[in-house]
Amino acid sequence: MKLYSIKSLFILSFISYVPLAWSLRPEIPTMEYEEVLCSSPSDSSSVTSESDEEDMNTSSAFRRESEAVRNEELAERFYENGQKWAREENWELAQHHWQLSSHFGYAPAQHALGCLYRDQYPEGPNWYKAFEHFKKAAENVYYQAFLDIGFCYEKGLGTAVNKDRAFLYYTRAYDFNPCEAIEHIALMQWGNRANAETRAQIWTYVNELLEHSSRIGLYLRGRLMLEYEEENMREEHRNSEHTVPENFYDRALECLFTAAEEGCGQAHQTLGVFYRDGTFLPQDMERAVYHLEQAMSFNAPKAFVLYGDLIETADPEQACTLYNRAAFLGEKKGIFALARCYEQGIYVRQDRRFAFDLYHEAANKGSKKALFILGYWYEKGLPGLIEPNIDLALSYFERLAEYNDSAALYSLACLYYEGERVPVDFERAYDYVQRSITAGETKGLLLQGIMLYEGQGVEKNAQHADIVLHQALEQAQAHDDWWAIATCYAYLGKLYANQDMPMSNMDAAQSYFDKASVSYPYTFVLCPLETED
Repeated sequence: MKLYSIKSLFILSFISYVPLAWSLRPEIPTMEYEEVLCSSPSDSSSVTSESDEEDMNTSSAFRRESEAVRNEELAERFYENGQKWAREENWELAQHHWQLSSHFGYAPAQHALGCLYRDQYPEGPNWYKAFEHFKKAAENVYYQAFLDIGFCYEKGLGTAVNKDRAFLYYTRAYDFNPCEAIEHIALMQWGNRANAETRAQIWTYVNELLEHSSRIGLYLRGRLMLEYEEENMREEHRNSEHTVPENFYDRALECLFTAAEEGCGQAHQTLGVFYRDGTFLPQDMERAVYHLEQAMSFNAPKAFVLYGDLIETADPEQACTLYNRAAFLGEKKGIFALARCYEQGIYVRQDRRFAFDLYHEAANKGSKKALFILGYWYEKGLPGLIEPNIDLALSYFERLAEYNDSAALYSLACLYYEGERVPVDFERAYDYVQRSITAGETKGLLLQGIMLYEGQGVEKNAQHADIVLHQALEQAQAHDDWWAIATCYAYLGKLYANQDMPMSNMDAAQSYFDKASVSYPYTFVLCPLETED
């Protein structure tokens, strides 16, 4: 007897069942548009009638609309699931469901992914991915994404700094949330408040924000009152007996304290600085620390740098962590401070290559200190890392000169005066040194005095040179700069030793030469009376 395996018996029974199941299948009505597609015209012609075409188009539209509705329902469902996992702080599952929802072009999910990469990414903020998802949400007209992508453009997070694009996105957000949009615009314009026209525009924004009871409006009002209204009132009453009203400071500070109580991180940060420096408020380091800690709790980026500066000496590890946090938030001062840590090896392994990259990033965000360091490094070179490149050095110093930076202006004056790597240009050197002195660079006084004495780039003027060299001497003595002190004495000696000068006095000249030799012996080459013997 032939034996069959259990597997063979199962296959035979299934084959015998199929015809029976097919004969008993239920009638399934076909869709109208399928009948149109499958049936032939009554006249056996290959041309489809107009009514058939209309039916086909209607059916296709219906199918597409049904599919769109179904996709939207799926997207919403995935998004809500992601929200549920986010509330439970299961970010991996939240990310998974938001990605599924984002696949259908669902703007809230795209924005949620951007926020995830900005706030909860395990290795710290990933601004490039955050920017990518914010941009997708903005393309789908999600208003909160307008504010976030505008902030990315404003601070250069995940993209290059572009204030014009930031302003454009903030303006687009205005139609959905006027108050929040104006807050962003006003804070962005605050960096250019030295310009009177911009300041007037900020006042307009502040008045509109105060109508919405905005804490940012209160903060900006307090800052504007303290920084500019006081100055304006003093100017108005300069020649009169009137002074600034007694309660003026109280009203301005009240705005800042109220904004801080309402949760404004910028207000806490400003009050922390006032208490630290004793500006407008009595110096109180305990209160300064409190307000800076509060500012950090509201993620005010600059507060991390300010607090790090306070504790760097006592706790360099924590300071470096705070600088790193500020850098992740796109704060240029935080990036600069972190670069300094890597350059000098402050609690981290010294890495000048990484420091160089960080200085570049800070410079691209507008850090003047970073621009100066890069200019200096390209001017002098950095062994094993940077070859001297005077063209790049000039480009960095000239960018800083546009900001009227005193150190950069003085460096440019020295470059064009010395003529070691660029052609000598005394006129440009004198222009730069004058601008550097006006900007507050006291080192420029010595160079200006020498050029006035020698008549380099400017007409000789012994009396003016005498005044400027004495001013330079005072500054050099205040800073214990012995080379500058000796040089001042040497040039004053030459000035008084010159018989053609109105202040000619050989005794005074010899006295200056003696002081120059004592202050810095190598200046004897500038002291002709001593070398004659």
